[in-house]
Amino acid sequence: ALARDTGRTTRRGAVLNELGDRVADLVVLAGFLTLAPLRLVALAGLAATLPSWVSLAGAAAGAPRRN
Repeated sequence: ALARDTGRTTRRGAVLNELGDRVADLVVLAGFLTLAPLRLVALAGLAATLPSWVSLAGAAAGAPRRN
């Protein structure tokens, strides 16, 4: 949000922002491996990250991206 507010956005920054968010999501979900079966945790990981990947694919195709 800071880069957008100051007009200093870059493609690299957008990728790094999304990548960091997705890695953090998966690290948190990995903690559930001690409590739940791998398939369930993997499904949760997919459900948590899929909307971002779809949004990025749309942005790469030229669609406007909303946050």
